[in-house]
Amino acid sequence: RTLSSKIGKQLRQLGARYRWVLSGTAIDGNLAALAGQLAFLGVGGDAARPDWWTAVQRALGDTQTRDAALRRAVTALSPVMMRHSHAQRFAHSGDLLIPLPRKEHAYAPVPFECSS
Repeated sequence: RTLSSKIGKQLRQLGARYRWVLSGTAIDGNLAALAGQLAFLGVGGDAARPDWWTAVQRALGDTQTRDAALRRAVTALSPVMMRHSHAQRFAHSGDLLIPLPRKEHAYAPVPFECSS
């Protein structure tokens, strides 16, 4: 989750031809948390520095600098990020982007013996 976490350091050391980050977790109001994910993906420069994201976040809170900060963030993220939700639809057809099957639940009891 962060650049300095033990797991984050170990993951960045793995050799890989391709890397993916799939996250269902919100950023929790801290854009600097993106720096660790971007470093794992191999994105360099400013976008891999937590202090850069902290400055962008601060600028987003100021009405005079918000537009420029948003452009910087989008420029940094657009090469590596896509965001989709299960309800997202194609604009031209209205079809679901990711059609998922209906959720089904089944009760499957598992017998255990006392020795288990």
